[in-house]
Amino acid sequence: MIPAGRTPATVERAAEIFGKSLNYFQNQRLWEKLFPATIKSFHRAGTQRITRIWDEEQLLALAAQLELPFDQQDIPVLPVADPQHPKPEEYQDEDLLDVVEAWEALREAGSELSQRAWNTYISRADDARETSGPKPDLEINGSRYWYRKTVLGWDKKRLGRGESPNAGRPKGSKDTTGPRIRPTAIARLAAAEDLLQRLPDLSQAEMVKTIASTQNVSDRQALRILKEARANLGLEEPSSKKK
Repeated sequence: MIPAGRTPATVERAAEIFGKSLNYFQNQRLWEKLFPATIKSFHRAGTQRITRIWDEEQLLALAAQLELPFDQQDIPVLPVADPQHPKPEEYQDEDLLDVVEAWEALREAGSELSQRAWNTYISRADDARETSGPKPDLEINGSRYWYRKTVLGWDKKRLGRGESPNAGRPKGSKDTTGPRIRPTAIARLAAAEDLLQRLPDLSQAEMVKTIASTQNVSDRQALRILKEARANLGLEEPSSKKK
């Protein structure tokens, strides 16, 4: 997490602040040699893909005082004791959260959205330009971050099952009295969830074919929509031995 009000400094920025080339800074792991314990990286503990980000104000203060012993330096401290696990009372709307932290914020706020469903929401479909999840507020070296308020605001506006404003007659229907379905991710997901609830005894293959034909998508995409719908409803995936 990048706490609200802090300026993130990437490895590239850190190397620039200390007047070193990026290769030298990384190869020598200068952060281990130069940074005292009061300077911590913002990356989440346990993350597999580490994007090292520090507090720029701290790095600038350290660079200006490198001639002094560390115990005499007046280095500003982070606004929380542990930037990876701040206390709930220290949360702020402008905190920047990574993918997992954003989902954890949803759960802490009472959302029942599963981590798998959240990952599906923020994963762009093969034929879509944008995801059906919230747009990241910041991207650093391929890692996406959202403001806490962005994620929680998106969840409040997220349509529940059967609430899609795009519901209506499918493409090719002879009924011209109702609105046509717009092939949005939300409408497709709502249709899949409705199918699972109305016809739970349909086989996986039949459900995939139904979603593909009614939502005008490929079988592969229909399967992906079906899996997300199951996750949202808390249903288990069918056994591979089931026909």
